[in-house]
Order: sequence, then C-alpha cells, then structure tokens
Amino acid sequence: MGRKIVASEEFHKEFKELIERYVPKRRMNKLILKYETLIKILVDEGEKAITQPYFEKLKGTGDVELYSLRLEKKNPNIRIIFSFWKNHVVLLSAFLEKEVSDYDKAIDKAKKRSSNLHL
Repeated sequence: MGRKIVASEEFHKEFKELIERYVPKRRMNKLILKYETLIKILVDEGEKAITQPYFEKLKGTGDVELYSLRLEKKNPNIRIIFSFWKNHVVLLSAFLEKEVSDYDKAIDKAKKRSSNLHL
C-alpha cells in the first residue's frame, strides 16, 4: 500500500531555490529524475527504504524520528529531511550540506515544522 507525500510550502520553496541556485542546468533534469525516483521508493516501501544507500535514519533527534534523503554523493550535496506519519511521508526541510552545522540547523527547522503539522 503506497504512502502519500506531504510537504509544506516552505519545503517546496527551499527545494526549488536549492535546485535553481546550485544545480547546473545540464544536470538539472537528471537530478529531478533522481528525486522523483527516490520519492517513489519512499512511497512504495516506506520505512523499509531506509536500508537503501540514499537514505538514513538520523540519530540524536529526540522524540521526533527524522530521516535524510541524499540526492547526490557529490556537489551539490542537497539533503532532504523527512519523517513518516501514519500513511504519509512528510518532507520537512531541504538544505545544502557543507558542514555538520548545516545538518543541525536543518534538523531544528524540521522539528519545528513537524510540530506544526495538522494532517
């Protein structure tokens, strides 16, 4: 049974800005196709997808279970933080990872957005 993807306006805006700013036009279609493929895996497999190479469960996120999706292994290192809620995959934050503190900021943002969800 597939899950439904849910994302806030803030997520869509962040993701669009990252793609437009950091992804060369010649690679944009390839990256968007990869994003769509990885999202489809989440929809189809849910929590089981976390065992695959482009996904990971984040540690130290407190009482909110958060996960990361890595679009590229190289630059730009765009990450998406998401969670599972009932039958939903909730896309919470998109960011460019350059250093560890980038993850910390994105996790804080994802937690705040998660607490404001009204699904």
